[in-house]
Amino acid sequence: MFRTAANNNVEEYTSAVLGYIKFCMDNAVPTKSVCSYPNNNPWVRNSAVKAALKERHTACKSKDPTEIKKTKYAVRKAIKAGRDNTGTSWRPSSLNIFYSRFEVNTPTSAAPEAPTPSSNVLSPTADALRLNTGEVSKILRRTDTRKATGPDGLPGRVLKACTSQLAPVLTDIFNLSLT
Repeated sequence: MFRTAANNNVEEYTSAVLGYIKFCMDNAVPTKSVCSYPNNNPWVRNSAVKAALKERHTACKSKDPTEIKKTKYAVRKAIKAGRDNTGTSWRPSSLNIFYSRFEVNTPTSAAPEAPTPSSNVLSPTADALRLNTGEVSKILRRTDTRKATGPDGLPGRVLKACTSQLAPVLTDIFNLSLT
């Protein structure tokens, strides 16, 4: 249906299919708004930390110095326990060591030369560049739903859940673009 409307133009075909998928997502997929604040660190999402922060706020309103001191200690203890429960190290030195490995100046080797065409080099045939629906279905089923969407805006959850419906259309688009 989409291919005939696009007159075998790959860009029109792809944009029509993506537009229809997004239309279906807007009408069928429920959405949820989540507020995220810059000071909401991962360990503050812990209910024990939130309770300790609430107690500290109440103690500060009462202006009792012993109660304030006690609740400040409870907050520090809860944050430390919350950090330990996340399973990651939040120490800046660990993060600095991790990210500094990308800045190491390593000598770059000269780019390898492209092979010259010869009779020994295999040239791909038209059959080698054709995909089948089974291959595309297999790849769509292995999609990680926790990853961010790509430039097409299709979430991995939709690709994985609608594999049987999307695989034939996407296979046709891929094969059309390869020819």
